[in-house]
Amino acid sequence: MEQAGSNFAWFMAYLVGGIVLLLGVVVWALALQHRKHQRERRATARASKARSKAWREGRPSPSKQAPLEPKK
Repeated sequence: MEQAGSNFAWFMAYLVGGIVLLLGVVVWALALQHRKHQRERRATARASKARSKAWREGRPSPSKQAPLEPKK
């Protein structure tokens, strides 16, 4: 009987450890995704500010200064 109780305790310990590990991986992935979206939002905001500033100063925006590929 003691052996069965010991086996159950180890099973529960592994089960809880596995769940904690799985939750840690999920939280880590969500944190990476959140940081990626933050970087994208900041880049979009910077580009928008640069376009507005260029328009106010009367010069072409950075997006229009990029060389265009000839259409075929």
